[in-house]
Amino acid sequence: MEKLFICLANSKKYTQRCIAGIELAKSSRQGYKYEIVKQDDNPVWIRPVSSSEHGEIFSKLVDHINLLDIVKINITTAVPQNYQSENVLFDNRCLKVIDKIDKLETLLDKLLVVDEPILFGTKGRAIHIDNISQLDYSLILI
Repeated sequence: MEKLFICLANSKKYTQRCIAGIELAKSSRQGYKYEIVKQDDNPVWIRPVSSSEHGEIFSKLVDHINLLDIVKINITTAVPQNYQSENVLFDNRCLKVIDKIDKLETLLDKLLVVDEPILFGTKGRAIHIDNISQLDYSLILI
């Protein structure tokens, strides 16, 4: 299944990479290229993963992807793991940068989740290991 997302994370993971972003759809509205895909009024996150033990992606596949790039991906299956509900396996032959977002200020307002009084179920700086299993998500833009 072909999906688009705006890259909001491209970090190191076990010497390889981890990327993630918010799902987009091509817009039918005049003057707009993309629309943010939402579920329950919140942006839908996508984290492409590999079938390796920790889901890390080979660096050579994603080193060319920058923050705010629009990435086209072919998702083969959803593979949520506990609170990481955003994980998806993908066809690594079909991972392409197709566009870039330039107007960061106007986009951020639409991507932010502002109704969360607490972050990941806590007001503290970290989630206790005993409480992590109560979450059903692991990504948020604040």
